[in-house]
Amino acid sequence: GNAGDQQQQTGNGGEPMDVQQEACYENEEDNNTSTASSPGGQGWAQRVKGWFSSGSDKKKKSTKLIELPMEVKTHGFSSPDLQNLVQQEAKMIANDARETQRVDARNALEEYVYDMRNKLQGGPLERYVLEADREAICSQLNDLENWLYEEGEDCDRDTYVNKLKGLHTQTDPIKERANDYENAPTAFDELNHSIQVARASINEFKKGAPKYDHLTEAEFLNISEAADKAQKWLDSNMAKFTQTPRMHDSPVKVADIRHEVQTLNACVNSVINRPKPKPAAKPAPAKDANAAGAGEQNGENAEKENDKTAHNPMDDATMDVE
Repeated sequence: GNAGDQQQQTGNGGEPMDVQQEACYENEEDNNTSTASSPGGQGWAQRVKGWFSSGSDKKKKSTKLIELPMEVKTHGFSSPDLQNLVQQEAKMIANDARETQRVDARNALEEYVYDMRNKLQGGPLERYVLEADREAICSQLNDLENWLYEEGEDCDRDTYVNKLKGLHTQTDPIKERANDYENAPTAFDELNHSIQVARASINEFKKGAPKYDHLTEAEFLNISEAADKAQKWLDSNMAKFTQTPRMHDSPVKVADIRHEVQTLNACVNSVINRPKPKPAAKPAPAKDANAAGAGEQNGENAEKENDKTAHNPMDDATMDVE
């Protein structure tokens, strides 16, 4: 037990703890004294004095305001120069528009050359033109294609437009011919159907159909004549149409067939679609004279009975007794 107490009181150097603490305190006092008294250092008293001093020992700074000259320069155009620039801009806009129109006209011509050549050579228009005419047109189309990429690459708009018009003059009849031959059969069927409708309405009128009671025989006679006329026209033109080669123009135009259809339909519909007139209002039935007289007599009897009831003598007697 004594050995443990002695070990606690002894430090690392073998000296007692009290001796070591006293040595530390002495070292701290020596450091403080040396710092306060060192010639290069500043003591605590001087530092505290500097903190609480009014600053009168410092030099005052003076401020001087100096005006700096500033020159501003702006750039602008005079009125003539500005007008000249506006005119130049307008010219550039007009040139751009003309160039756009020129390019569009050139592209339209080029596109038509390719499209028409494909339709004439193995396309839908080949059967509607003679071989010699087809070869001549295709040769012209080939020449135009070469011209577009050589001499005609930078031509003006009017040049392209005129060449395109020339192509339309040669090829539009071929397209119209093809349209007639392809659409005429359908138009013939429409005319035949209209004729059948007209004749069916005539048969219904002859059978006494109630819906035609308000129509006259003369009106259906006109329908019959119009149907017969349309039938003759149909038979004649259909025979011509069938016998004509497809390389030649059609003997009948689709527009002519549709005109016949419209004419016949107008004649028939103006009659069969006319509504029936409204029936006239029936007059009110007249009353029987005897019944009227009996009614008047009954009315008079009723009035007399009412008068008797109003002047009943029993009522007078009752009033006297009271």
